Amino acid sequence: MPSIRARLAAAAIGWKYSDRKHASEQGILDGVRDSWARETSDEVVPTSAEERFASKGSDEKWQVFHIRPRTEPVQVGKVVVYFHGDTSPRRLETNAPFLRNRSLYSPSEHLGAPLSDTSLTLSSPPCAQMQDRHWIFIQKLADELKCDVIVPIYTLAPLATGTSCIQTCIELLAHLERDDVRYRGKQFVLCGDSAGGWIALRVLLALIERYTGKVTFRDRHDKVHVSDIKLKQPEDFDYKAILDSVSDVLMISPVVDANDPWLSKNIIDVAGRLWSYGPSLAYPSFDFGVPEERKALPIEHDEKTGSLPDLDQPAFSPVNGLDILHEYKACLEKVKFTTFIGTHDILYPQNVRMQERLETLGANSDLHVYEGLFHVFPLLPWLPESMDAFEKIRKLF
Repeated sequence: MPSIRARLAAAAIGWKYSDRKHASEQGILDGVRDSWARETSDEVVPTSAEERFASKGSDEKWQVFHIRPRTEPVQVGKVVVYFHGDTSPRRLETNAPFLRNRSLYSPSEHLGAPLSDTSLTLSSPPCAQMQDRHWIFIQKLADELKCDVIVPIYTLAPLATGTSCIQTCIELLAHLERDDVRYRGKQFVLCGDSAGGWIALRVLLALIERYTGKVTFRDRHDKVHVSDIKLKQPEDFDYKAILDSVSDVLMISPVVDANDPWLSKNIIDVAGRLWSYGPSLAYPSFDFGVPEERKALPIEHDEKTGSLPDLDQPAFSPVNGLDILHEYKACLEKVKFTTFIGTHDILYPQNVRMQERLETLGANSDLHVYEGLFHVFPLLPWLPESMDAFEKIRKLF
């Protein structure tokens, strides 16, 4: 049974987000458009903590923050790369005074190689992407685990797609593994909540696909299809070295019954289509108010028929592409998969299915299920269940 605090939190969240939870598809699209149109605030973080990364493959430009413990030096050989949840724009909720007290890497204070094209900056951010609970959780990771935490602020829909995001993630990891002396010889923990959990898992699978030149797909009839892939532009990346530097995939409510107070099927469906296909293909008749030069590029599709790939393809639903792990067995032997989920999370059934598939494949995988808990509950630090989840995370380090 969930704790009293968890039950009170669920009731409060359900009340606060009632309109969003029951919004129609049209209402959700209007919200995405209006959030983009009125957004002007950049991330509320010290400017000295910020670096910029420009992707050559996707042309996206990201803010990247390097966070370290505030009171003690780094003591572990693992580096967390944290991807936040949500893939569509929203307003920044508050200017948290907590953020002014963080101890962060400054580009001028280390000997590491700067991120690619650090002079390139965005004239204005696509949206305010992180909420206070993300930053508090991330700083807690750094402080209590005594590790470095890297936070990429990835571009959201309708300005990006999952395809462009994964491309930029791979380029960023290649840079961190190869060029940044701060992290040389260290192991990376790919971590994320909600949509960020999707990114963490998808990045690992995409790296294996590129290293092996293959992609796998398990269909509704449980049949596995294997096909070759060929990159449009050869990349000068050592995919094996990047893969070998990954030690863990840590997921919090990754996007996989409608009891959850934060989410609804409509929200997941709209966000999923936007993130997978891009606005021009997902909702061609809807005007998001985004200038043409800023819109996400549509994914490759059959232009003659206009048909779009099914959303159950591995590029959109990583759970259907897990069989690629058999193509690089070192991942099965080395990488630890850890997932936290509540039974009242709308994504709970898909996470159970993912765990069953990982166990069948022989992966080192743990699914921690919390009865009656809701979406991304570990990000609320005052819940007893969140404290328990954090202790389980601590053991990974």
